[in-house]
Amino acid sequence: MRPAPTARDAGQWPVRHMVQLVLLVLVLQPVVLLLLFVDVAPASDSAPASWVHTALVHLTRLVRAGSSDARAGGAARAWSVTLALKGAVMMQAWYCTRMHAWYTMAEGYERREPPSELRKRQRTASQQIEALALSALALPLLWLLALAVVVLVGAPVNAQPVGTLTLAAYLALLGLWPLTHVLGTPPSAQWLRILSAPSTILPRELIVLLPCVGAWLGALLGALPQALDWGRAWQAWPVPSVYGAACGVVLGHLAALGASVVLVARAVRRPPTRSSM
Repeated sequence: MRPAPTARDAGQWPVRHMVQLVLLVLVLQPVVLLLLFVDVAPASDSAPASWVHTALVHLTRLVRAGSSDARAGGAARAWSVTLALKGAVMMQAWYCTRMHAWYTMAEGYERREPPSELRKRQRTASQQIEALALSALALPLLWLLALAVVVLVGAPVNAQPVGTLTLAAYLALLGLWPLTHVLGTPPSAQWLRILSAPSTILPRELIVLLPCVGAWLGALLGALPQALDWGRAWQAWPVPSVYGAACGVVLGHLAALGASVVLVARAVRRPPTRSSM
């Protein structure tokens, strides 16, 4: 029986596997997040449209609805964020699927499995859809959990219920769904190990966890500008918190990559124990 992987084993990831990760978390997901909240169509209405601009416009229309006109008032901006939930669901469904595939292969590399075993870890499209559908069944519960948390920390319920419900939906999508889809629903053995012995956390687990933590911290910090009486449209509830959650995800990815490098470097310098030899 092979020993359980450790942080040292993450050094077995091939270069192409790490490149796939960087493209996923630092290029593809951030671009889609940007298009969720920024309408590129008005940016060059007076200029001739290039094929890049046309492609971005079509992609923006696919992942979001409504208008992000900079001249729009606070209520219109807040409603645009609510309408963008459609694209957020599509984006996170794709992200969860790709991250789960990456995570599963990373575990195989850490266990030094032969190519025949690694191929067994590659799911077919139907298996990926089935797994995604099963994890999506938990979304209503995740939304209620996120709603309870944001209400407990002071989100308005009676005055602006739609905004609070919208923020809870974004936090469920960005800050909870990847955890349950990739790491499983607590209390699993993996979650018990992570929570009871945080020092045993693996780099691939950090890569899933920290962006979700970043979403929650970003939403909390994003709420701070709302106390300032500037009268800006972007200060309308829950726009700054949603923007903060999106920024927190990207910063969480950066923190996760950096922390993973440090974790592996420390493990490599540390003499191997008998159980890992």
